[in-house]
Amino acid sequence: LKYNFSRKDSLVTLSEEIESVKNYISIQKFKYGDMFDIEYHIPDDIMEYKTIKFILQPIVENAIFHGFENIEHIGLIKISAYVEDKFLYVTVSDNGVGMTEEEQQNLINRKHSNKQYLEIGVRNVDERIKFYCGEECGLTLNSTKYVGTTATFKLPSDIRI
Repeated sequence: LKYNFSRKDSLVTLSEEIESVKNYISIQKFKYGDMFDIEYHIPDDIMEYKTIKFILQPIVENAIFHGFENIEHIGLIKISAYVEDKFLYVTVSDNGVGMTEEEQQNLINRKHSNKQYLEIGVRNVDERIKFYCGEECGLTLNSTKYVGTTATFKLPSDIRI
């Protein structure tokens, strides 16, 4: 909570955003134990790139609460980042229940479903990225039912707000 309320800045380093996710994960591990694991695949030279504050945690939260709902295997979240063509890409992948094409379209087109919190988190993150960085940026989802979901954030690599 301190991270979310401590600074007025909308921009943080990727390192700070990852540290916030790590703190969030440690809290969730108390609740869920060994129900899931998390891996980070981020080159050190990318960790100081700027990103919008509080965009990763809502997506990680969705992976835990929705993606790992009723699975019989250990959940795995992977957070990766890379730079390509003047953009910073950050991905959050899980091996959870995934979504059908229809569920993804409903989410993208903002049709209500029984997973309203998922809709709010995804929509909020995407809208904040577009607001600060422009329409060419944002959040995309790629999901396969019973396989998992990957959320990809596209941000300018030289983001300035």
